[in-house]
Amino acid sequence: MSREDVGLDASDFRAPTPLFFAVLNGHEGGVRLLLSRYDVNSNSLENSWETPLSVVITRDQVAMFNLLLGRRDMILNHLSTVGSSAIYLATGGGQEEILGILLAREDADPSLNISHSLCLGIATSDHGHSRYWIR
Repeated sequence: MSREDVGLDASDFRAPTPLFFAVLNGHEGGVRLLLSRYDVNSNSLENSWETPLSVVITRDQVAMFNLLLGRRDMILNHLSTVGSSAIYLATGGGQEEILGILLAREDADPSLNISHSLCLGIATSDHGHSRYWIR
């Protein structure tokens, strides 16, 4: 992957980008290598209408999630054509560790994608443990 003339971010909606493929198959080394390149779009939308970040959130892959968050250009508040935010996906899927990481960040908006019938709840115990829920 040291050749600069190789298009590592090419996607024609028939096949996933190398980054999406690596994320989908849990290849952390491949993801790390791809993310080190400036010409790889970490927010690529695939033919499944998902992004690499939305996949790791819905699969609750915390290590891969943290790896993707290392990119400064990662979009957290609009992950697909339907507009789901990272917090919305993590809350709806019950991924509490990922949700805790997101809520600690300033660039993740907790008010996005929560419908009028849903409410994001956060409670912290006396021991410092947090609990999140949607109702």
